[in-house]
Amino acid sequence: MSIHRQRGSFASEQSLGAVSPELPQQDRVRVENVRTGIGQNLTLAVVADGDGHPQAGESAEMVVSKLFEGIIRSRDRDLNSQLRNQLEISGQSLMDARMRGEGLGEVAITAIAIWKDRLYYAHVGHTMAVLVRDGRAIPLTSGGNQLLGTSDPPVIQTGDQRGIALHPGDNVVLASDGLTRISPEDGKPFVHPEDIANYVEGNNPLEAARHLLSIAMGRDVDDNVSVVVVQLPGGRARGGRGSLTVFATIVGILLVLVLGVAGIKWLRDSRIPPPSVDYGYAVLIQGSVRVDDVVEGDSIGIVSYLGTIPSGATLTALDESRLALQTTHEGSFDLSATSFYLTSGSQIRLRMLDARPEISSGNQLPLTAGTVLDLVSGRLLVVRSEGDHEIQVAVGLNTSSLVGFGAGAIGLIAEDGTRVVDCLVGQCQTHQVNGATVELMSGQRLSLVEVKQENVEVIAEGILQGWDKLCELCLSEP
Repeated sequence: MSIHRQRGSFASEQSLGAVSPELPQQDRVRVENVRTGIGQNLTLAVVADGDGHPQAGESAEMVVSKLFEGIIRSRDRDLNSQLRNQLEISGQSLMDARMRGEGLGEVAITAIAIWKDRLYYAHVGHTMAVLVRDGRAIPLTSGGNQLLGTSDPPVIQTGDQRGIALHPGDNVVLASDGLTRISPEDGKPFVHPEDIANYVEGNNPLEAARHLLSIAMGRDVDDNVSVVVVQLPGGRARGGRGSLTVFATIVGILLVLVLGVAGIKWLRDSRIPPPSVDYGYAVLIQGSVRVDDVVEGDSIGIVSYLGTIPSGATLTALDESRLALQTTHEGSFDLSATSFYLTSGSQIRLRMLDARPEISSGNQLPLTAGTVLDLVSGRLLVVRSEGDHEIQVAVGLNTSSLVGFGAGAIGLIAEDGTRVVDCLVGQCQTHQVNGATVELMSGQRLSLVEVKQENVEVIAEGILQGWDKLCELCLSEP
């Protein structure tokens, strides 16, 4: 993984996918700011996918290294020509090795160079480059079966010699074919190319790359997946700037639609059957957790970085951890504005994540989606960068939530007999079992002394700093 924020921002992420554990990662990615032999300051990004040999990843590594070395030494001002020449040289090297019986496989590759807000590229095979602009994903490359290292020299695709003009806030996504290949389970792409913009725009490159990767992983992608996201400066992050600016740049994976307060009460009274389908699942973005299935009583085991967690599970944070939500429901692209932070030892239950009833009639709650979490013990911080959807967290018999529109943050504590709600940003509510509702404004703490009593006070500076540290200063002013 890498990220840079001077000439623009970029990041990369990779996963083995659901392939045999004996097989190594055959993809290679690299993205850096470099300077050519004639002083061109470029952002250079490459995704290479080795094929045809158990050690084809070494061939991909060689091609990527040669390309970077060649571009840095080059004195040619024609960047399309530079990229093409480097792929031709690498292809010839692979063919020569193959003739000597030393070949380790063939390589699909997509390379881009960005100079003075213009994009240049060269491409061979089934990797891809996509320009994301104004809600659209515009393919820059077309797939093919030809690869570097085959007996016949491949046709190398390049763009306009003058480059493609980029706009402020544009994103360029490079990926191996594992991201968009067809799933054998349902005949649909693991991530549909047309949907890439929905997962990228409004997020910083790191979270955009993780978002794309987690969607594919959630659908059990059966191949290596590699993603590079390059973002030009000048775009507007979700939620604008303000007290959650840092959060708006690190979140990209989650928008929780929740049941209303009346819906929660109806469910507890058992007057409404639960939604028939829960399409949601959680993705662990930071830390590690132990996951247990509360329905079956079985332990799922330890989940670490980018691991997925099903709805209905109970998880215990083994260290400070951060979760995001995803969904397999078609047409759902908006689970990307909320993150959940847990202190070490905290335990939560994912009661509902993206619940959607197939039929809504009679006395059923007419849900479009639903997310309900239970804080069993410890400390949980919920941070929302935008939107007007309530984030429901039940602590014992009380339910607390963010309300209103826009950025918000709420911290909840259930430990050592203490139950506390800290309204950190925005507006919050706590609905008690006796039917009372306590309204909180930013900077107020609610201490639940007894079922029918509460104490509202100002949050101490040290407490606010503790929550801010948990989410890596997402609450601080820029």
